[in-house]
Amino acid sequence: LITVIMAAPDAKSRNADAVTLLNYGFGQCHLYSDSNEDKLSSLEVEKGIEEYVGITYESPFSYLSTDGSDPSGIEKKIQLPEVASAPIKKGDVAGKAVYLLNGKEVGSVNILYMDDIKAATYKDYFLRALQFFLT
Repeated sequence: LITVIMAAPDAKSRNADAVTLLNYGFGQCHLYSDSNEDKLSSLEVEKGIEEYVGITYESPFSYLSTDGSDPSGIEKKIQLPEVASAPIKKGDVAGKAVYLLNGKEVGSVNILYMDDIKAATYKDYFLRALQFFLT
């Protein structure tokens, strides 16, 4: 925060006014942060050589409320597809975590795939069926 005091009679009153404004401003600011360390379950993969793919958050999330509202009421909603379709590249966006405050979106963080998954071919399906019958 930056304060600008104009037309103050002297430096002492200018500093006192600046301190008052800064105290008010910092009293109105509240920081919410989510380190996104919770474990996300793997997504099922269709038409791929692997059955599941891991997912992870792209980054932590932080939100600075400057209007005096309490950000402790922020809720996180995960938006992911039911299944992922191969081919999948590591680092591609799988979905996102949306952060809502009083029903209004205040931010989001992408959820990324952790592995490369190639599309399955007829040979892969044949070997999978053969392995099923042999075990």
